[in-house]
Order: sequence, then structure tokens, then C-alpha cells
Amino acid sequence: MRSLLVLLCCVGLVTAQANFVAVNICEGGRADIGCPAGQVMVIQRAYYGRKDPSKCPGKNTNYTECEATNSEAYIKNACGGHQSCYLISTNDTFGRDPCEDTSKYTHVEYYCHAL
Repeated sequence: MRSLLVLLCCVGLVTAQANFVAVNICEGGRADIGCPAGQVMVIQRAYYGRKDPSKCPGKNTNYTECEATNSEAYIKNACGGHQSCYLISTNDTFGRDPCEDTSKYTHVEYYCHAL
């Protein structure tokens, strides 16, 4: 019985990985993100700032220690458990500029879960 539970667990994780989506929205951009009908988003990781110098070219891209403190909670609230959501990648959306003079982006990692 114990082996069966582990197997079911692992198959579920593989399925979730197969449906995994990662989205980057450059600063000033807007995007609709979502899942097919009958499914909702489960947010795994999200932030507004800069952690990867190769994403969204712009000013001071080598500075990668930047994240708006409330950004993950905001995105989970706006998108988690919903079929789709509309995100605007700006300082105003997340309440402040987490790293001045640096180009930022919104990063969201999620998978779709059947209702």
C-alpha cells in the first residue's frame, strides 16, 4: 500500500511538471495568463523585480537582487485559483519601485489544475 501511494504521488508531480508554465512580462507590459476551460492556476513562484540578467533587456540588467516584497502575494491573490488573470508589470501595480534605475519584469510560474 505504501509503494502505491508513493507511485501516485510521483505520477501527479510528473503531470504537474508537464503542464508547467513560466511567463515573463517586461516592465510596462501587460498580459493575460491562464488555463484552459475547467482548470485553474496554481501559482508556484512569482515576483516583480529582476533576478536574471538575460530577461527583458534594458537599463542596469546585471543588478539581479531586486524583488518587490509584496509581489508574490499580490500575484497569488490576483491569479491563484482563477482560470485567467490580467497582469500589468509596473511599479504602481506592486506599490513601489523595488530597484530604481533598473529594468524590471514580472515573473510567474504556474501550472493548471482541473476543477
